[in-house]
Amino acid sequence: MKKEIKRKQNNQGIHFKISIHSPHLHRYKVEMHLDLKQESYKLYLPTWTPGSYMIRDYSGHIFNMEAVTKKGKEISIVQKGLSSWEVISHDDKPIIVSYFVFSFDHSVRTNFLDTEYGFINSPALFLYPEKYLDSNITIEFDKIPFKKIYTPLPFNQESLLVAEDFNELYDSPIHLSNKNSFSFDSFSCKHDVIIEGVIPISVREKLIQDLKRITEKQSSMFQGNPNNYYLFIINMTDDGYGGLEHKACSVNMFDPSKITDHNEYIKLLGLLCHEYFHLWNVKRIRPIALGPFDYQKPALTKELWIAEGITSFYDNYILYLCGITTTSEYINELVSDVNRLEDNWGEEWMSLEESSFTTWTKYYKQHQNSNNLGISYYIKGSIFILCIDIYIREMSKHKFTFFDVLRFLNKVYANKKKRGFTKEEFFQAILDVTGVDVYIIFAEYLETPKRLPYKIYLEKIGVNIVKSHAKGVFPFETKTSSGKEYISKVYMQHLGNLDISTGDEVIAINKKRMNKENLERMKNSIEEGEEINLLLSRRDKIIERKYNARIIYSYKVESVKYDKTPVGIHFFEGGINSIDIN
Repeated sequence: MKKEIKRKQNNQGIHFKISIHSPHLHRYKVEMHLDLKQESYKLYLPTWTPGSYMIRDYSGHIFNMEAVTKKGKEISIVQKGLSSWEVISHDDKPIIVSYFVFSFDHSVRTNFLDTEYGFINSPALFLYPEKYLDSNITIEFDKIPFKKIYTPLPFNQESLLVAEDFNELYDSPIHLSNKNSFSFDSFSCKHDVIIEGVIPISVREKLIQDLKRITEKQSSMFQGNPNNYYLFIINMTDDGYGGLEHKACSVNMFDPSKITDHNEYIKLLGLLCHEYFHLWNVKRIRPIALGPFDYQKPALTKELWIAEGITSFYDNYILYLCGITTTSEYINELVSDVNRLEDNWGEEWMSLEESSFTTWTKYYKQHQNSNNLGISYYIKGSIFILCIDIYIREMSKHKFTFFDVLRFLNKVYANKKKRGFTKEEFFQAILDVTGVDVYIIFAEYLETPKRLPYKIYLEKIGVNIVKSHAKGVFPFETKTSSGKEYISKVYMQHLGNLDISTGDEVIAINKKRMNKENLERMKNSIEEGEEINLLLSRRDKIIERKYNARIIYSYKVESVKYDKTPVGIHFFEGGINSIDIN
């Protein structure tokens, strides 16, 4: 928990009281105390959470909203929109608006409550008054069945949580628990880790040690930590995976059954490393559209690849620099991203900028053919930055890396100008810091749906990749349901004239009954050009399809000779400069 801090309060403060009477009913009761100098109030609930770019209409979980004066006199409250209400108070001040929030969604961006713990994603719980986003806020918890309150918000002398304004509140989740946290210091910043769930003690101890290594490495690379407190919330939830960044906190979910598997454990560390890197990139170093926010409308920008692509490049790289992963593991992760990009036909139709701009309706609303129609600005953005970093190292004769640019953006825009930057300012910063004009080389891969020449840049660091036929010959993937195999994903770039669709049941191939095991055995045993006979069921109708097999290739590492490659030596030794950017 964050220590007590006194904060200056203004005369327009807003007070919330949160109570939990029956946690098994999964609902918070919220009271909003208002004493503003006006006769009517327009109240809003955010429709989305910064960092999670999709309109979610949180108001669907609100019920039983009422308004009364402090003396208990009922006041009319009218819903004006899906996420807005109006209260007419006349001369009766102050007033109290109360409502319940149903909270039973396991995710990093929604509210949750049961008898084990409670989680509050602030934009999904707290209303704000129109034109008062800059108001001071206090929060009190009344009769809650939990001993601990974990949040990056501080407590004041009255044991109330305090937020300077709604922007800080909406960037500060609250975790309610009976569990104790684990703490460590890194670069004059206290870090708390609250793990909700049960994992082996030895794994927990290793996790805390590795988090300390990660936080120290990142702080060292940025030449200091901007916080004096940071909170890791880790919810161990079956089949859970994901994270959400905040300015002094991250919320993460992971499946506890997988944590003793080495590869899965590294995946968890990559997630935590990714969200911690957002402490700088996005929360401070950011495209200009990403703050301040209109919580009722999408924050549209073509630069989400900067926010997530850069972070996705450095999360795995930092694990390597920390010595947590080996050179082989890091290279294999790079090649895995290459294969995920190659599998995606969307590169033929969607640019990296378009992927960023349309994330609200496309990337965050995945459907069965998303892999054929769009791309991930996480994956392509990561490989894009890898190529830029290698190009800067080569052209500057190893004097600079892309990280020098990040430090410059942090110092100039985040710390001095205290604002985000435009696309033009971003590429100008690269030129000013490194002397290398990357825009003239890379603009076409950013602005048009053109595939990156990543193979060339991997070769510059000594990594040679070749195609293998490990993916077999089926232009689809299946999912097992009730013992049957259904097509769950189709690779349209490999279909030709083959008429198959997601949802088709695969009954037999070449007159052999199919199950998961048979499919796995068969996909690599069929030769190029061999005729394949598919027996399918589509909407209860038996259909037959024939096609000639085409091997579907994926990339694998052929050789690594980075120790003989000048760029590779600098890349794999870290090559993070520590020059002072004036």
